[in-house]
Amino acid sequence: MPNLYDRVMLKITGKQRYATQAMCDNGQRVYQPLEDEKTVDRLRAEVGLSPVAGYLAGMDKSYDRCPPGQRL
Repeated sequence: MPNLYDRVMLKITGKQRYATQAMCDNGQRVYQPLEDEKTVDRLRAEVGLSPVAGYLAGMDKSYDRCPPGQRL
């Protein structure tokens, strides 16, 4: 349930652990603030998730690329 954990923690603390919550920023899909950027891929692997770079690329394929110059 990393998705749920991240969603809740973003509301409570403003930071997520697994980088499951992303947004568009100037045409790039980026994850929202993290607890610890250095350990995110290790933490993701521990719960069976792929590395962040592949996850964000997959979101672009599933939801189309982010519109240039727009923040969503």
